[in-house]
Amino acid sequence: MFSVPPKNKHIPFEAFKIYKKELTVLGSFTSVRNSYQAVDLIRSGKVKVNEYISHKLHIGDFVRGCELIEKGLENVKKVVLYPKLW
Repeated sequence: MFSVPPKNKHIPFEAFKIYKKELTVLGSFTSVRNSYQAVDLIRSGKVKVNEYISHKLHIGDFVRGCELIEKGLENVKKVVLYPKLW
């Protein structure tokens, strides 16, 4: 998993590992316009997202969050990672 790199940034990796471990590489695209529309819908209350968040974890618990999702533990729906919990 990784975030959005800067434009024209190359990410070095060992291509043989994809073959050997039978990994799947997925990408996704978002547009700034759609992101603002989504935030506006959430802020307005037209789209309710809190009911889908089952776990709020500190970023240090990244591995635990992945395990929750991969194994379907603790009635996991969506795990949100925060740099600091309040």
